[in-house]
Amino acid sequence: MGGAMGATGEACISDVGIRHNLADRETARQCVIVLGPGRSGTSMMSAILGQLGYNMGRRLDPANHEDREHEHWGWKDPMSAFYLKEVLPEIGNPLIIALFRDVAATTVSRYKLSKTGLGGAARRAMPSAGTVLGKVLAYQQRMISLLAEIPYPQYWVSYEKATRNRGIFIDDLQVFLGRPISTAQRQAISRLIAPGNRHALS
Repeated sequence: MGGAMGATGEACISDVGIRHNLADRETARQCVIVLGPGRSGTSMMSAILGQLGYNMGRRLDPANHEDREHEHWGWKDPMSAFYLKEVLPEIGNPLIIALFRDVAATTVSRYKLSKTGLGGAARRAMPSAGTVLGKVLAYQQRMISLLAEIPYPQYWVSYEKATRNRGIFIDDLQVFLGRPISTAQRQAISRLIAPGNRHALS
């Protein structure tokens, strides 16, 4: 796990990700917002937060862990990087978790998904690989710009490193949220992101 965050809120780097602005983080009544392009690990992160007791919505779509009723105690929406700055002033105590995944892997995963459909949904027509890659890169650039503009606590996570270094990832998450993670919760989270689990992306 990375070193302690200083009082000025400077970045704290671990083998999995980077934490920012932790000095401004409150531990009570948090609203955790998960950012990332589709197929970058946001559903995995939403499931993990659910394991930790965060209300990610009352009626979740089982295919992608997105809220059908827009409960905002915690949420993930693949398009949120495009509107989050406008709604943040209305949110009490926001914490941001941003997922980054290899863009080629994200593109391949989106192509596989288009061939099978999501959660039994009908197959969708997909544009060219170049177009999909461009959209992934555009989303990541928008997300990076947003993260640079907002002064709230942030945890930038490498999906690949989190799945390879699960213990460090859970340690990072515990520090970022400022809430203890029990042994049972650690085991459940580790299983969620283990190879072969349905939340482990292909």
